[in-house]
Amino acid sequence: MSAAENPGFVAVEQAVQVALKALPTYLGGTPAVGVRVEEVIPPAAEGAPFRITLSYLEPGVPEPRHPVQQAFEGIWMKPPPPERVLRVIEVDPVTGRALSMRKHERA
Repeated sequence: MSAAENPGFVAVEQAVQVALKALPTYLGGTPAVGVRVEEVIPPAAEGAPFRITLSYLEPGVPEPRHPVQQAFEGIWMKPPPPERVLRVIEVDPVTGRALSMRKHERA
């Protein structure tokens, strides 16, 4: 029986809101920028969690360079673009609590 068919389960929309609220907590309190909901997988079986994939922008980290090179590049070059990072947050369908966060496995 799916979460939508069982009133004792949280709705998909509630699970997504829980995941969005939990993301900064898992990031050490750092607010996530440009957050998008990428995918929502409802519980496949009883006891299985919602699996909600969120993405956010993480600033690019430049490679270390010599200070003189950095001074010249700083005049002409832009910083690296932010990278879109994917994370999967699992939400308990009964309690509505975020259980864990992991990296999304890219295909």
